[in-house]
Amino acid sequence: MLYKDHPMQLGLTQASREQMEERMKGIPDPEIVPKMLSLELRPGCRRLTPGDGYLEAFSHDNATLTFDPIERITELGIKTLTGDEQQFDVIVCATGFDTSFIPSWKMVGRHGATLEERWKVNPEAFFAVQVDTMPNYFIFNGHNCPVSHGSLLTQVSWTCDYILRWAKKIAAEDRKSIDVRKEAMEDYNVYCQEFLKRMVWSDECRSWYKNGKSTGHFTGVTVKVCVISMEQVIWRGIWTI
Repeated sequence: MLYKDHPMQLGLTQASREQMEERMKGIPDPEIVPKMLSLELRPGCRRLTPGDGYLEAFSHDNATLTFDPIERITELGIKTLTGDEQQFDVIVCATGFDTSFIPSWKMVGRHGATLEERWKVNPEAFFAVQVDTMPNYFIFNGHNCPVSHGSLLTQVSWTCDYILRWAKKIAAEDRKSIDVRKEAMEDYNVYCQEFLKRMVWSDECRSWYKNGKSTGHFTGVTVKVCVISMEQVIWRGIWTI
């Protein structure tokens, strides 16, 4: 269902549209429903709509849905760029999480490389686990990990097995450090980006899968080849040991 224009994806798009129409019937504002249904993005490009009751909530008298950007927080509430000011007793900031992958602490690797600079624009990693110039550094749920089309716990388990294989090799052979080669990481990420152009995430929608951008580099999804490769590690040619 995640391949663009696949029959199952087209069927899901139609079913989602019909379900949205049904659930938004009670919304009194005549402009809201057409605007919601006019979005030209396929299901899966962004995180799917929250659970039952979310869309229906906007039909209540005490709920209003607006697409206007916020200009500022005022003494009374929120003012949008259209000049409309709504009064609120409580404001809940729920605009999303920091998905830049940049750690809160400073990570310095070989030749003075830092993750803050490496991941400032387009974060990249090898199998979503390692970064070149950062020896002995392993991460969970890194760039292009399968968080949107598979079990998160399963991919964490795959990563654990992968890291343990390296730990055993380092211990058995008395290695001081291992580091993925720059060429190998670049090749892997080029392959991922080209493959993902065929998937729903390449639609024009602002998403954390694309580091908060509408188009461009994909950082939040991966492909099955990552799993297969992690299970069959090729030590030489890819790694500096």
